Amino acid sequence: MRFGVLGSGSYGTAIGNYLISQGLETKLWKRDSGADIASVISESDILILGVPAQQMRPFLSSFKTEKPVICLAKGIEAANLKRMSQIVASTLGSNKYAILSGPSFAKDIESGNPVGLTLASKNKDFRNEMQSALSSEVFDIKVTDDVCGVELGGALKNVFAIGAGILSGIGVGDSMMGDWLSRCMVEMREVGQVLGGRWETFGGRSGLGDLVITCTESSRNFRFGRIFAECGSIEESLENIGSTVEGVSTLEAVHSIAQAKSMMTPIIRVLYQTVHEGIIAPTDFLTEIRRLDAKRRKEGASTGSVVMRRLLPKMWYRRRK
Repeated sequence: MRFGVLGSGSYGTAIGNYLISQGLETKLWKRDSGADIASVISESDILILGVPAQQMRPFLSSFKTEKPVICLAKGIEAANLKRMSQIVASTLGSNKYAILSGPSFAKDIESGNPVGLTLASKNKDFRNEMQSALSSEVFDIKVTDDVCGVELGGALKNVFAIGAGILSGIGVGDSMMGDWLSRCMVEMREVGQVLGGRWETFGGRSGLGDLVITCTESSRNFRFGRIFAECGSIEESLENIGSTVEGVSTLEAVHSIAQAKSMMTPIIRVLYQTVHEGIIAPTDFLTEIRRLDAKRRKEGASTGSVVMRRLLPKMWYRRRK
């Protein structure tokens, strides 16, 4: 089994090096490396996509293949509001697609530290084959068929991490982060289920697990939010980070989706107004979220609400607007 990692940034490179360390034949391709992408594709059995979410469509439109694909990108396309699996389906048409996601930083993978990931694919044989091929003593991989839920969890956690960074930047203290994570989980699950993900997926590695570590200083999205709280400029904050911050563009996408579906999304709405519109100051960020979130007066859900959520998720959500 031969792997080709296309778009080998820090995370893609870490995954590629891990595969090599496991004795798997692996080729890495970078846009500026001068290597021939056609030869990497032709000499690989499985392609791993390591390009950023906003570059995924133009990148995949530059070649044709029906080989199996594993995607590493965590985001939603801002221009067309599509998830990565939808972009792959419309450009490559591969019938074997998987998303590999979960709480993991490139530095930990490179250091050989243990990580736990989720691999989602609609193709049962493919996901089980990849689970066997990629698992090891340091890589614990669980599988699911909820591609939508895993993709949305990975995208939304980047958005929420920007908010965590803003809170850190304005100095709310450590206690608030626990509350922040719990409110983010409420919004992630509600939005995620309406868009097609399963409720339970968001409590797993690709949702809650990834959210927790992304709301820390090791995350570029978190650092972007903290810097933004100080300078109030997207451009200056991105320049300071010096690399891709997926949550910035994904915030635009999820806000557009939430508006179109009239969703109650206090965090996404206020984040967008703070970061992209500039009409809410970072110092007023938390106050405004809590004002909008006051409609959710009770913690948890009643038995009737749980039943409605499972049977009629879209109707259930509209009842909560």
